[in-house]
Formats: sequence, structure tokens, C-alpha cells
Amino acid sequence: NANGIAIGNGSKIGIGANNIVIGTNALQNDVSGIDNTIIGNSTAITLTTGGMNVIMGASSNVNAAATANAVILGAGASGSSTCVVIGQGASASGGNSIAIGQGASAQGVQDTVIGTNSKTGSGANNTSFGYNVGSASTTSSDNSFIGSSVGVLCTTGSRNTALGSSVLLLNI
Repeated sequence: NANGIAIGNGSKIGIGANNIVIGTNALQNDVSGIDNTIIGNSTAITLTTGGMNVIMGASSNVNAAATANAVILGAGASGSSTCVVIGQGASASGGNSIAIGQGASAQGVQDTVIGTNSKTGSGANNTSFGYNVGSASTTSSDNSFIGSSVGVLCTTGSRNTALGSSVLLLNI
């Protein structure tokens, strides 16, 4: 390994270059990942070849072995390539998505979710801001929900804009 650092029982830096790994069992399955910064116990354990990731928080992980260019911060947080995930248990599985907040989940491509327990489904181009927004979303797309408990039962709806508290509760 060229210029890599691994600190912690079971942590690994593989044959890739410039990895910084701190934590017990962190990056334990690395084969050839490069330019990763991994901090936390049992962090990034499924990452094998991905590069240029910043992953911090106990048991935070990636959704694919080759995840690249992701920022994942928070205990139990997970994400895919080109995603930004911040918060305990937060996740993003679609490319170019952002999930910020405890339990926030951006599942589609180019989704932005900010708020505790807020969610977007597998549809693309959704924006959810607030507490418990879009929590039942499955395949909805092109929605903008802002407020508390907005669009909580919108499962497949598309092209909706809702602002306020408890708006679009039954829009299916």
C-alpha cells in the first residue's frame, strides 16, 4: 500500500493507495480502494474497490462494494456513489442524492431529503424538507414537500408541490 494508514484491530487498507482507516474492523474487506477516509468501528465493511469516500460513524456503510465519491456521516448511516448522507440511520441509495437527518432516506436518483424520518421512494427528482415528510413514498417522482408530516401517504403520486403541516395526507 502506498501512503496508507490503518489503526485498529482488524482494520485493513488493501493494495489501494492513500487510504486512512481508523477503527476496529474498519474497511475490513478492502481489496483496492483508493483515497478513502474511514473512521469508526465496523465502518465501510462492504467497501472493497471504491474510492474517494469519506465514511465516519460506527457501523456506517456503503450500499455497493465499488461505491465512490460518497460522504457518509453518522452511526448506522449508509449510501451509494455520489451521495451525501448525514445522520444516524440515514441512507441514500440513488445516485446524486442527499439525505440529512436521523432516519432520513433518499431512495431515488437526484433526491434531496432533509428532516428526521423523512423519505423519498425510488422515483427521481423528489425534494422533502421537514419532519416525517413523504414517509410512505414508494415510486413517486418530481415532488416537492415542505413542512411537517407533508405527503405522508403519497405512495406513487408525481409532480406535486405541498407546503405546510399535514398537507396531502391522502394523496395516493
